[in-house]
Amino acid sequence: MTRHSRAKWLLLLLLGTATLAHANESSHQAAEHALRQRDFTRAARIWQQLADAGDEKAAYRLAGLYRSGRGVARDPERAGRLLERAAKGGYDVGRTQAALPRPQTGEAGSPTSLRSAIEQGDIRAVEAALDAGATPGTPASGTRCDAAEAIVRGRVDILEVLVARGARLETCGGSGLSLLHEAIQVENLEAVDTLLRRGARIDARAPGNATPLHAAIRVGHDGIAKRLIEAGHSLSARDDAGRNPLDLAVVARKPRIAKYLRAKGARRTKSDTPRNDASPDWLARAADELTKAAYQGWPPLSVAAWRGQATVVTSVLAEGADPNELDPEGSAALARAASGGHLGIVGALLTAGADPNRGTPPPIVAAAGSDDARVVRALLDAGARIEAVDPSGRTAIHAASAAGQRRSAEALLERGARAARPDAEGFTPLEVAVRHAHDDLVELLVARTPQARRGRALCSSAASGRAHALGLLLEAGADAQGTCADGQPLIHVATRQGSARAVGQLLRAGAESNRPSVSGNSPVLVASEAGNKKLVAILLAHGAAVDARGPGGRTPLMRAAAAGHVEVAKQLLDASADRRMRDEQGNTALDLARSAGHEQLVTLIEGAPARGWWD
Repeated sequence: MTRHSRAKWLLLLLLGTATLAHANESSHQAAEHALRQRDFTRAARIWQQLADAGDEKAAYRLAGLYRSGRGVARDPERAGRLLERAAKGGYDVGRTQAALPRPQTGEAGSPTSLRSAIEQGDIRAVEAALDAGATPGTPASGTRCDAAEAIVRGRVDILEVLVARGARLETCGGSGLSLLHEAIQVENLEAVDTLLRRGARIDARAPGNATPLHAAIRVGHDGIAKRLIEAGHSLSARDDAGRNPLDLAVVARKPRIAKYLRAKGARRTKSDTPRNDASPDWLARAADELTKAAYQGWPPLSVAAWRGQATVVTSVLAEGADPNELDPEGSAALARAASGGHLGIVGALLTAGADPNRGTPPPIVAAAGSDDARVVRALLDAGARIEAVDPSGRTAIHAASAAGQRRSAEALLERGARAARPDAEGFTPLEVAVRHAHDDLVELLVARTPQARRGRALCSSAASGRAHALGLLLEAGADAQGTCADGQPLIHVATRQGSARAVGQLLRAGAESNRPSVSGNSPVLVASEAGNKKLVAILLAHGAAVDARGPGGRTPLMRAAAAGHVEVAKQLLDASADRRMRDEQGNTALDLARSAGHEQLVTLIEGAPARGWWD
């Protein structure tokens, strides 16, 4: 074998290894995304395929599902074998060893600690551990705190319980991130909504002095960024690099967020007016710029098209530039221009012979996320395939739904785009619109999406408290008595989120006010422990049992008393809650209030008349 052929063989081997690693990482991201959306069956299927191929990280993550019975039949023995395999394979040995089965106490198969209950996603065990005296938010040094662990695992219901029982909302554990930053980092809009409702500091800072809005811009989540802005986030806060949110949105190439920030009055610290320089020495200066790390190897045409420099594009094309040359990221200049809504440049490139289907993402998908539907029509007129997909399996209608571009979506639907087509992760455009909080797109898409494909969108709207979207889905015939991917009834998903309007809509549409959750709690038990007065009032008005018992035999009054919620306890007593009832350990609501040091509650309960069915 010659030196040249050996080098070529080694290069191919390295490329193949890198490609496999990238593919595995992409699959892990898809599985984690499915987990955050509570599609446990899909997460289990992806991790099983990776584990079968020898991926030890997948074996570890799959073990968690087998331990909790989410997405697969509960099998602690199989979970133990997977954990042992992961440990032997060297995957995060300390973490894997810590997760291996240990001698247990109490009920067979029950976790022995609060952290293990959170890792298994067992909300009943979490509540039992807290009732037994466990304190949330006290991790070993260098690890995520309990509440952050619940966020990363996509368990907002567990997060609600932990916060109600005293978990800190600010920085905890060794990450240096507030819970709000943790939720943004994993793109969990439901957790962001929950934390803001619970009083998390919207001006919390992360390493690098990044605010939550800076973090949302970095991950590119339009819905979270808009939610933070709506909640009053400062538009002038700067990070350590001196960038305010608009500066970062421009630098990070997040045009939709930048547009929204400008509409809300944000201004850059420095001018960002595009330079339309077509002087003869432009190419020489551009060549110098392209030697920098950020644009090394980039065609000048792609850079100019992306920046919207129309006169420069004309000059470069006149110099003989290839309109179909791809940049290092696999995109054509046409897609770059389309993503920015640069209609004139799109026309110039098509006239010069640009292929309307060239590159990744396809130009039509890139165009759908821009704010100019004329670009979408121009590409379709030029022969762009309307069902072309990007690497995530997203079509143009998915991109328009994610970006909130109704006019682009309407243009696509007029030309025959399939509104019910799922992407690679199974999300329809309707669900994408719900997840990104674009109610006008939900209104457009709901009637075009078959009833059988509306279920996950309904769960997403309930989980994020999107009452308008939820109402549109219910009006279109969605079942208010439905359940979500983890078996949790819709009424509980909305109750955990805390949206009184969403819960009211479900109750009026026929949801049962006393329907138990997977862990055996009634909605009013959950609302009482969370201290949500509006929810308690709505549930009681719709027939919720004021003395319903949950795990451990506790009633709503006991939950409110233990958590220190005076106003909710008064509501319940006014509704004839029986203060004499006892839980499985013999405690009354008065006992729980007294042991927790809630003196105001002690006075309230002692002064309340004894009521019960025998009175």
